[in-house]
Formats: sequence, structure tokens, C-alpha cells
Amino acid sequence: MSWYVHGEFPVHADLQRLHKLLDQKKIPHRFTEERGKQWLWVASKDLAPSVDACMGEAKKEEARSEQAKDPTRVTSDPGSADEPDTLMSTLSDFMRNTPLTFLTLLLGVLGYVLVRIVAVNEWINVFYFFPVEYLWQSGQYWRMLSPTFLHMSELHILFNGMFIVFTGARLERVMGAYLYLVVFLSVAIGANFIQFYLTGSWYFGGLSGVVFGYLGFLAVLNFRPPVQLEDLQIPTNVYVQVLIMLVLGFTGVFSLVGLHVANWAHLGGGILGVLVAVFMRVVRVDVYGKHRR
Repeated sequence: MSWYVHGEFPVHADLQRLHKLLDQKKIPHRFTEERGKQWLWVASKDLAPSVDACMGEAKKEEARSEQAKDPTRVTSDPGSADEPDTLMSTLSDFMRNTPLTFLTLLLGVLGYVLVRIVAVNEWINVFYFFPVEYLWQSGQYWRMLSPTFLHMSELHILFNGMFIVFTGARLERVMGAYLYLVVFLSVAIGANFIQFYLTGSWYFGGLSGVVFGYLGFLAVLNFRPPVQLEDLQIPTNVYVQVLIMLVLGFTGVFSLVGLHVANWAHLGGGILGVLVAVFMRVVRVDVYGKHRR
């Protein structure tokens, strides 16, 4: 029997009510505790509507139970003062469960601040990519990676930041920090090399090469996967939109509106993501970790 991840819960959450409701509905399920969270697995994706109904009923029962314990307690509505707590809780979970993705995003934001707000050329120039022979002689090896975090505009960091969270957090939750770091460094450094040596220009930066790399990696993971994980599923329309942007980048249309796009970093990152995923499959690296059931 194949099992599919349907939901995730905080490690301290009491899931007894949900377990009881699922049993009453005779829905095959199991709970596991991994990577600082509790995971709900079900035997078929077709059970999703029934499972969602049970989850909703469990929340209602919990609210009624809390109200019975404390009649003076008022259940908060969406948009109430509890929202900041929810936001902080979400941010805390993000930092705790996907620390490297959070660090990647933070460094990207700092790169934007350096380029657009601090804007001191002597400082910015320290982080641009230079030829390997110069890096070797000077010992400035960080330049192989540092352009990844430089962002040239608000739109640049906004787009890359959203996609890093969208793709990177998925990978880190499933693969763990070590394998995530391997993929990140492979596509980030590789994309920088490709962009520099195919264009001859050192003026480029951004996390978009990594984004394309993650999407390429996820595409391979989702091709006949040994285990189905909803967390790794990327909607087809996302791939279509990204491919359209890649093609438009090479036509030069973005330069007409003043946007400098590192097209070879995008293409190179995507290809490297595919190659890293294929290599891991060939040598049988278990990228699914404890999620393999």
C-alpha cells in the first residue's frame, strides 16, 4: 500500500480527536513524528475530501471543548488581535523547520539592502564574481557564491524571495539540511560560473539561478517517484510560467524595459538542478529520508 502525506501539525499538537474521527469514518491513516512536526498519512489521495472534513470537525470539537472549560473565553474571528500571534508562530515554524531556507532568504534581503540602500560601490564590488585565476591568487573564494545573494531591485528580491520559500522550504523539509545544502551550493556556484564564462560580464546577481535549479531538481523527483509526497508537488502552470520567462529572457524583451536578466544563470541553474537530481538517483541517495514508507 502506498501512503501519501495529507497534512502536517506542530509537534505538540493533540491529534487524538482527529485520530478518533478518522477511525470512525474507517479512513486508513497513520501519524508520524519527524523533523520537528507530526505528519498525517493516508492510503489514497481520493480520501482527501473526507480527511479534510474530519480535520474541520476536530477543530470545531476542540473549540467547543475549550469554550466549555472557560465560558468567558471568546473564540477569535479571522482578522482579530490573534493574527499577529499566528504570524509570529508561522515565522517561528519557518525558521525552526527550514533554517537554511530562512538563511538563504535573509542573505538575499541583505544583498538587496547592500546594493540598493547602502549602495557603496567599494563594498558591493567585493561580492561580484571574478575569474577563477584571480580567485585562486587572491584567496577570495567567496566570490564563487556571493553574487547569488545580490539583488538589484525591489522586484528582483520579491520574485526570488517568494520562489525560494516556495521551492526551497519544500526541499529542506523533505531532504533535511545536509542534502539541501548540497543541492543549493551545486546550483548556486554552478550557475554563477556559467553566467560569467558564457557572457564575460561580472555584473550579475540574484537567487533566480537557484530557483531554476530547485525547479529542475523537483521535476526529476516528481518523475516516477518511489514515494508520493504532496509537499514536493509543483503545479504544472508554475513550470509553464517559468519556461515562458526563460524564453522571453533570451529574446531580449526584458532589456527593452530596463531589466538586466542573467539568462545563462537561469538556464544553467535549471540544467544543473536536473543533473544533480539524476546523479542522486543513479547513486541511490535517499532524498526522501524518513518520509519513505
